Amino acid sequence: MKNLLKKNIKIKLIKIIILNNKKIYKNKNINNLINIKLIILKKKKKINIIIYKLKNKNIPIYIIYIYKNKYINKKKYNINIKIKNNNNITLIEEYYIYNNCNNKYINYRYNIKLHKNIILNYFKIINLNKKIKFLCKKNIKIKKNSKFYENIFLINSKKISIKNKVNLYKNSVININNISMIKKKNNIFYKINIIHNKSNSKSYQKHKNIILSSGIIKFIGIITILKKANNSIAILENNNLYFNKPNFIFTKPQLNIKNKKTKCKHKVTINNIDKKIYFYLSSRCLNKNKIKKIIFIIFINDIIKKIKNKIISKKIYKIILNKYK
Repeated sequence: MKNLLKKNIKIKLIKIIILNNKKIYKNKNINNLINIKLIILKKKKKINIIIYKLKNKNIPIYIIYIYKNKYINKKKYNINIKIKNNNNITLIEEYYIYNNCNNKYINYRYNIKLHKNIILNYFKIINLNKKIKFLCKKNIKIKKNSKFYENIFLINSKKISIKNKVNLYKNSVININNISMIKKKNNIFYKINIIHNKSNSKSYQKHKNIILSSGIIKFIGIITILKKANNSIAILENNNLYFNKPNFIFTKPQLNIKNKKTKCKHKVTINNIDKKIYFYLSSRCLNKNKIKKIIFIIFINDIIKKIKNKIISKKIYKIILNKYK
């Protein structure tokens, strides 16, 4: 545990540490800055996290899920995160597994509810070992005048399955940036369904998938704009880059538009490294490995640059580069 904190937590923050053996540790490094209520219902396996008021928006909340049991666990855990009105919060979620843990499944169901006038910067990092299957279902409700900036990094696991459903209301915004890395026969399934319920709602999505070696990736993006959602904007972009031939790439955008006063765009690309680029860079005395690394960095750089917190962006950048090696 000490090693994890030394490596990953280098900034002032508030920690909520959740163990899978039903013991909960809540540690506040900084007093009188935030009011967090943590409710644990052991029989129903529910974890309720309620955030009331944050005085200093520069201090992130770090939630760490730690697995240390030796037995396989297929049970679902329900996590409810509620953020009250007029908050500006940075929330980071990460998972840590001890070496002696034989768990093969991590299965969570999330309910995230943003009340009025909230800005949430949300980071989810899935960096597990090759034996573990990560399963996650998430329901998100974004109320009036709230903004949700979601950054998802799917870096390593045997299988990752994520299903998200997002409900947008009046003047609400969701901005999703996702980087998925496939290496050594990994399998990633990502499905997202965004529903524009009210007027002036906006959704922006940029998904980048990198296939370093053989693997399978499936992406389904559904956008629904209802009749009452006037002047809504929905943009979906899905870019795929492969270095070696993948086993399978499947991408399917779906638009269900019931209101003509909207703007919708979608873009899908599947590319490998062009021979002309190889030739040009090799003429500059670069070998193939360095050329691949340069193209890899350029491909992910625009998403990393969007992270305003430099310490968080450096941490994520290091994790991604380590997995590239």
